Amino acid sequence: MKRLTLFIIALIISTALHAQNQRPNVLIFMVDDIGQGDIGAYNPTNKTLSPNIDKLSQGGVSFHHAHSPASVCAPSRYALLTGNHVYRGKLPKGTWGHEEANQILPDQETLADQLGKNGYHTAFFGKVHLGGYANVEEGTYKDGPFDHGFDHSLALANGIQAPPYAFFKNGKIARFSDGGFKQLTKAQISKHLVDAKKGKRMDNYTTESVGPLLMRNALSFLDNHYATQADKPFYIHYMSQAGHTPHKPPVAFNVNDPLDTENLTKKGAISVKGQTVNQRTDMVYESDVAIGLFVEKLRELGQLENTIIIYTSDNGAGKPKQYTWSNKLYKDNKDGVYGGDRIEFQDKGEKKASYVNAQGIGLDGKALRGKKGYVYEGGHRVPFIWHWAGNNGANAMFPANTRITDQMISLSDVYRTVSTLAGIRIPDNQAVDSYDFSHVLVDPKPISTKNPPIREYMAIQANRRAESQQAVKKKGHSDKSRYAWSFYDYDADYKLWTAIISKKMDKEVLEVEGDELYLLSDDEDESEDIKDAHPKLMNSLVDSFTKFLKRPMTHKGQLSTPPAVSKWMKGGD
Repeated sequence: MKRLTLFIIALIISTALHAQNQRPNVLIFMVDDIGQGDIGAYNPTNKTLSPNIDKLSQGGVSFHHAHSPASVCAPSRYALLTGNHVYRGKLPKGTWGHEEANQILPDQETLADQLGKNGYHTAFFGKVHLGGYANVEEGTYKDGPFDHGFDHSLALANGIQAPPYAFFKNGKIARFSDGGFKQLTKAQISKHLVDAKKGKRMDNYTTESVGPLLMRNALSFLDNHYATQADKPFYIHYMSQAGHTPHKPPVAFNVNDPLDTENLTKKGAISVKGQTVNQRTDMVYESDVAIGLFVEKLRELGQLENTIIIYTSDNGAGKPKQYTWSNKLYKDNKDGVYGGDRIEFQDKGEKKASYVNAQGIGLDGKALRGKKGYVYEGGHRVPFIWHWAGNNGANAMFPANTRITDQMISLSDVYRTVSTLAGIRIPDNQAVDSYDFSHVLVDPKPISTKNPPIREYMAIQANRRAESQQAVKKKGHSDKSRYAWSFYDYDADYKLWTAIISKKMDKEVLEVEGDELYLLSDDEDESEDIKDAHPKLMNSLVDSFTKFLKRPMTHKGQLSTPPAVSKWMKGGD
């Protein structure tokens, strides 16, 4: 009965909003390999990199315990779009190539599918990394974003890190010329496609121009949307290249002339390369420039107050060319020793300028452990900022300058949360691992018996195995078919524990082991493994994790629209 009542409420609200055209626009801006500590709002030491992003945080809600569903790219992108853990898709660790079926299964609807069915104009920009068949010679991208709920897409199948180095517009290969992307015939493809040593690329493709090109097309989409479909709200899924290798920021970021990434004297050119410590951090700044251009365009169109802006990353911070650690306590097979503060330097020359703890810092000021790919906090703790000013411009929807530190949130939760804020009811058989936290955004309160945690538990997948497994490998008993998870749970006092658990690669095999245990509330840098002191708790968490893997769905359902949002939607102040 309760679910039926919530469905009826959501249906009534959705119908009313459709008639009044008051549903919020949605902009999801995801960066690539940028850590929580890269953003000044989370780490004041690095505040010069992100002035526009910091303004969003000051005017909205951010989460301290926000996590990507995996510590690497492809699984997190799948989870964001579908609201499902990656093992529910085609492959248990995600789909990375561009010559195979999409990770999204035929019966799984994306957030774009849901919003599109409810009147939204949907658009995808940037890196996919979900599979699909991108054939540059044929000029087609089948089973890509354009086939999964997006009305418009400008896609790079593998981002800037792997070929093909070419854009696909609405499922067809396209080349930028004369101010826009033009889809190519086969004859034109033969003329403009270069078979270089590092893979096939369009003849005018450069890594430096990808950001400006994506941004230009996204801004053009907004102009066209309000010229032709102003009666609809929009949803933009913007997957920025900023942060990933190769670290090649443009000297000049210019949406007026995106292929000219060198000339700073041209109108509209914004200086990026050389503005920070190294080229990786220049790309963090590039993402801030892009956010600033979005905000400027939305303000120009009169839509800033009616747009939910979400800024986040697909996993923890990647590594620069030159860096070190202050306290090398641990050893990783690929990266060597690490631990303590992570200190970055200039890419070349003497190690003078420094930059600290891109991976993030705990509430106690200690650096998080690890980086991208690691099972530890630095591998998957991400910036997560929500901004929605509401119809009076005074941040009526989300309270200003609010940091939520006790709730654990996953990027998979975006699906149901956005849907609720848009007045859309999601079927229980979709987004099965997505939790609706809209009420926390609108009315944040500390966790208590009257305001319980959104999630009872959370699981994060990592491709880099834990320290305990490193020791096993040294003894000659490494099992390469295993990979690691961080599994979180609250105790009766709402303290947060995390167990490091290894599992067989095959999603059908439920063979798991408990490797390490941390009381995360008191030990955010995960420096004290207390597994041996709490064997019963370790076993219970392993048991809970095993049950979690068997569950067909994990979410608690979807809330009715929060009262404050409902009031605004109905025309209240």
